[in-house]
Order: sequence, then structure tokens, then C-alpha cells
Amino acid sequence: MATPKEFYSRAVVAYGPQWMKTISSLHVLVVGLRSVGIEFVKCMAMNGVRVITVYDDTIVTEEDLSSCAWFGANDVGKRKSNAVQMIVTAKNPHILVRTLSGTLTPDLLLNYHVCFIHPFHC
Repeated sequence: MATPKEFYSRAVVAYGPQWMKTISSLHVLVVGLRSVGIEFVKCMAMNGVRVITVYDDTIVTEEDLSSCAWFGANDVGKRKSNAVQMIVTAKNPHILVRTLSGTLTPDLLLNYHVCFIHPFHC
């Protein structure tokens, strides 16, 4: 397994060490794990964000398999946030992925540096 320095070596070259220091200190919330939300999680996870919280209580369906290459047949029936947590952690062991459930409130959103909210069905 690659060390964090090896894993993020391309991102350091692309962004520079100062920017990587900033990126790695972010705590990002992603709400809505459909195709765009998952792509955002992937980009953040592979480019240095070290803590991502995902929020989507909807269940992975067979229809999701065609719109997201990350979901597999074994994910059908699981909560999207739980499935994404397991997938991202497997692809990048140097990241902490948390799941969030329940009601989003303005006070809760203040705990994050970046909030990416993609439309989704509640």
C-alpha cells in the first residue's frame, strides 16, 4: 500500500505543497449521492481532502448501477452513504469518510468548510 506522500504525489505536483496543506485540512460535507455527488466525492478523496462526510439515506437501486460505476450489484439495498463510505475507504485508505443521517440544520452545516449539496429526493 502506498504511503500518503506517494498516494498524493500527483496532486502535490499539480497543486503545490501549500495548496495541498489547505486541501488536506478541509472537512467536506456532500449531500446527495447520485452521479454528480459521487463524482464530487471521488475528486475530493483522490486529490487530498482527508475528511469527507456523506449524507444520503436513499437506497442503492439497480438503476443506480448504470449511472455510477462505483456501485456494484452487492451495493443494491444498502444506504448510499454507507456504500460510498466503504467504496471510498477501499480506494483511499488515507481518508476518513463519515456518514450523516437525520435532519440537516443550518447549525449543523457550520461544522464544515465546504458543503456540496446536490439535489436529491428526500
